[in-house]
Amino acid sequence: MSMKKYLLVIQFFFFLSLPFSLTSQEIFEFDEFIKIVKSHHPVIQQCNIILKSAENKLSNAKGAFDPIFSSSINRKELDDKTYYNLMNGNLKIPIWSGIELNSGIYKNSGSFINPEDYIQSEHLWYTGITIPIGKNLLIDSRVAEIKKAKELISLSLEDIRLIKNNLIYDAIKKYFNWVEKYNDFKIYEEFVDLSYNRFLAVKQQFIYGGLASIDSLEAYVVYQSRLYNKSQYEKEYINETIQLSNFLWLENNVPLEISTQLNPPSYTVMLNHPDLHIDTNLNTINSMIENHPAILALNNKINIQHINKKLSKENLKPNLNMNYNFLSSNADINQLNFNNYKLGLDFSYSLFLRKERSELSLAKLKLRDLEYEITLKKLSILNATKQYINEFIFTENQADILEDITRNYTNLLNGEKLKFDAGESSVFLINSRESKLIESKLTLVQLKVKAIVFDYGIDWSLGLLD
Repeated sequence: MSMKKYLLVIQFFFFLSLPFSLTSQEIFEFDEFIKIVKSHHPVIQQCNIILKSAENKLSNAKGAFDPIFSSSINRKELDDKTYYNLMNGNLKIPIWSGIELNSGIYKNSGSFINPEDYIQSEHLWYTGITIPIGKNLLIDSRVAEIKKAKELISLSLEDIRLIKNNLIYDAIKKYFNWVEKYNDFKIYEEFVDLSYNRFLAVKQQFIYGGLASIDSLEAYVVYQSRLYNKSQYEKEYINETIQLSNFLWLENNVPLEISTQLNPPSYTVMLNHPDLHIDTNLNTINSMIENHPAILALNNKINIQHINKKLSKENLKPNLNMNYNFLSSNADINQLNFNNYKLGLDFSYSLFLRKERSELSLAKLKLRDLEYEITLKKLSILNATKQYINEFIFTENQADILEDITRNYTNLLNGEKLKFDAGESSVFLINSRESKLIESKLTLVQLKVKAIVFDYGIDWSLGLLD
């Protein structure tokens, strides 16, 4: 399939995927754009993978508590004699933090069996428990991994919020860059038409002797200059359109191309942009910062280090495990004789505890590092938010002033045209008035776009765009 046909197919599917309200109009509204970005962008799909990976880690950690069935068979035959035939079947059920239930059966026989393995009956059942009296009583590595995996899920959710927050703000900035370049192009398109019509009028007056040839030449040069500028802005608008398409996708990672039938809104719509999205009260902002995904993610990391610290403290204790098993020649629990049992006690202890102490010290250092990091992060978010608020307020104020200036430039131009028609002005003065008006309109578009982007920047700095 040729590239041209491919783009036509993409555009066709793009229009099928959009709501009817969008396909029935020429304006590609901001809300529709963001809706598409949030629905199908590959980064959004990658976020689902991050969460599923964290959930798999939790499932993996829980696997340490799966019941385990094991068996062993040892047999020796020599000179037609059965020296021994040893069989052991065991079911071990981890309960929590080092405590394990176990049950099984011994079935041993043979002419030269070890007295330790000898049983009077055909088989011997046992049921018992292993309890850590020292280390691993309060927490062990298996419990720690489950708790950390749960924190990782929460951490992943906050990381996802951050990723979406950044993606959406990038999309917002690109969308309004597109809007700005389109309006710049349309402004020059308007004044190209005006300058061309003026050139024709001046040329006609020159032919009839009403104006000098230099006026005709000046009108034509101005037309050429504006035609050149229009071409430059049109190129920039097309390039922004191409870049904006990076954010538009269908399901199954099918990229979209923005159709030429879709245009951005006019800058006159942006003149009515509402004020700040959020309450700029400092207490409100500080409350929002506490719920910022970056802060919540750091809190999850701190919780993980607290788990590591608790486990490190537990590892300072000696290994002291007691196991107790009831023994019975049959599996009937009602016939258990508590005088028949097997008791064991295991003990070990590191004399210097260098590894354990270093792990505890490292956990404490990481905790302190994260506490410093969260303090710095809160200040960074607060200052970034303040900066965006200031940028928005001052840019809006500048735009309000420039709106008034633009209206005055328009009035000056209209007055100059009346004077020209009355023979009291010149082509040079009209072109000069128009140049000032063009410059003013271009700057106004730029300021309004900046104000909108700064407004969303406040939401972005507080992690509210997900």
